[in-house]
Amino acid sequence: MGHRNIVLIVLDSVRKDFFEEYAERIQDQSDFSCHQCRAASSWSLPSHASMFSGPLPSMHGVHTHSGNFSPLSVDDTFLSDMDKFTKFCVSANAFASDSYEFDKYFDVFIEASETRRFSDGFDPGEITQKIGNDNPRRY
Repeated sequence: MGHRNIVLIVLDSVRKDFFEEYAERIQDQSDFSCHQCRAASSWSLPSHASMFSGPLPSMHGVHTHSGNFSPLSVDDTFLSDMDKFTKFCVSANAFASDSYEFDKYFDVFIEASETRRFSDGFDPGEITQKIGNDNPRRY
């Protein structure tokens, strides 16, 4: 028997009513649905960490003051159970990017966004993170 592929599609900040109206093809092709789901946080970074690990941000340590995924090791995620498989990620989410160390969970990681169309190109998110919030150069 061949290997099955696992595809996780995360539509960050998409309201449920919009998803149901405009993503009918995705729903029709899926054999799984979660009703009554809630985000672990109102912010992408800790929510993604909770999706990959299970615990809430107060337990896994990825929250507003951590600033990236460094508190959460690969062994803390469901991906640690997939050592035999190639873990491939394409992300258009600035918070699920190499700037926030999200790439460490995958064997192949490609970023795609309006501000960075080529994965080897300039990354505005990385630059603004290095500059910091209090530096006037950021603006």
